[in-house]
Amino acid sequence: MDYAEQEEQLRRYRIIGGCGAAVVALIDLFAIYSERGSNAGKLALALFALALASSVYYLPFYLNLTTETEKRLRWAVKFRWIVSAFVLLAGAPFIVRAADRGVMWLALFGTALSVAATNVLVRQLIKRRGHERAFDFVPAIYLVSDVAIALFWTWWKIGSITFLSLALQWALLSFSLTSRPGRAVWERARRRVVIFVFAAVAAFVLALVAEGDRSAFAACAGLFACLGTTEVLAAFTFNWHGRTLARVADEIATFTGETRDQVCCQLLSANRTLAENWRRERPSSPEEAAAWYRRNARLYIYDLANFHLYGKHIRFTLDLMKLARGRVLDFGAGTGDLALELARRGHEVVHFDVDGEARLFASWRARRAGLRNIEFHTDRRRIRGLFETIYALDVLEHLVDPEEALRFLVERLAPHGLLILTAPFGSTEAHPMHFSHALDVRRFLREHGLRDAKGRLRWIGSAMARRRHVLIYRRDG
Repeated sequence: MDYAEQEEQLRRYRIIGGCGAAVVALIDLFAIYSERGSNAGKLALALFALALASSVYYLPFYLNLTTETEKRLRWAVKFRWIVSAFVLLAGAPFIVRAADRGVMWLALFGTALSVAATNVLVRQLIKRRGHERAFDFVPAIYLVSDVAIALFWTWWKIGSITFLSLALQWALLSFSLTSRPGRAVWERARRRVVIFVFAAVAAFVLALVAEGDRSAFAACAGLFACLGTTEVLAAFTFNWHGRTLARVADEIATFTGETRDQVCCQLLSANRTLAENWRRERPSSPEEAAAWYRRNARLYIYDLANFHLYGKHIRFTLDLMKLARGRVLDFGAGTGDLALELARRGHEVVHFDVDGEARLFASWRARRAGLRNIEFHTDRRRIRGLFETIYALDVLEHLVDPEEALRFLVERLAPHGLLILTAPFGSTEAHPMHFSHALDVRRFLREHGLRDAKGRLRWIGSAMARRRHVLIYRRDG
């Protein structure tokens, strides 16, 4: 993966998405300010508008930069449970001051019940027909449900014209991000025509309901600003991911001799196959574990490539690359994405991992790129010298004896050097090969003269880098 290109794409996304989300927020806030109503009601709508603008900015990146297309449906189901709870909790205080409390209670519980019933229906349909076929009807079901709820609130004069606009914006945002984008140009064009026709009808409904309300124009403008920004960002991320996936698949296909389609199928299935292989063999000793990883190294090429395509992981890797100084050791480097990129950026790099096809793939990529400032080792005893930066990402949990590996890393860290590692100990359904260890990594590092440096690195932007299992420690001189 070319991380220089990923960095440029991320920069463009931030500019386009930030400007678009800001426009959506400003228009909606102006509409809220312009309409008549209580300050408490306006405050609630303002919070809704800001949450919507944040979703417009973040969700295309989160949902489209992944090979897991079913992630969109899982998100739609999960988020509606959150919305259902939010409606009950946020709406209850307004009932106390409402003129007709019976109608308010009916609206709140009716909304929560409708969201819950729709979610149950959708989950049953997904189970029976599968995720791929679910894309043909689930987005439409949610769109109809969301619009019906918004119209119900407006019909009973509970929600204002701005509330109706925000609810319709949310419905269109959800439909745009969960519907199938289409492979052919005409399929994508047809989908956008349908969405914008629906938006035009929604704007017409807003105008009828408004009856001359001065906030109507801003409400309609907010509707189209939200939809336009969402579609632009969705198209941007869809094309971004498509280009990256094609290049990654072509590179693996050149190395393995497979076709691009075969590689893409392996990208999706490798993690499941690895989990099944581990459960079947259950290696327990260091020798057995090392042998297992050598036998399954080909599958790790696909699994790691798929993992590195996630938008969240791209941001995480770019953030951690900024910490590199001087000579670098990438311990458990796998297919070498991080090590190769740091070598391209001028660092002297040592790639260390068990012998197997994943390491051979990394070495092949280095030769292909003409990189002469990177070494490859499979035996720790052959690694010489100290390192100003050491990475040990997603490796300690795979080791039978992580303490021994940590001791080696600490010994190789130069004065004022930085050790960046992850320690998500404990097996999961998707990753049974993660060992459960009682080792307190933080305490071990402190006892060996390292201090926590993560607290001072406030600029780290990715959520993954801020997670508890991501550790950044520095050795004093």
